[in-house]
Amino acid sequence: MPGQHITHRQEELYMQHRQQGMTQEIAAAKSAISPRTARRIEQSNTLPRAKADRDWRTR
Repeated sequence: MPGQHITHRQEELYMQHRQQGMTQEIAAAKSAISPRTARRIEQSNTLPRAKADRDWRTR
């Protein structure tokens, strides 16, 4: 899907707005992400941007 990746800070900001009682659309707009991305964040079972450590070496 085209577009820019969201930052960890945007996810944190979105969740803070949601905890304050804002709707998905308003919280997404205030954190500069799309409402569709906001739904993905809320449906995710993992922690926000959980670091995926690799178990292989890179050059």
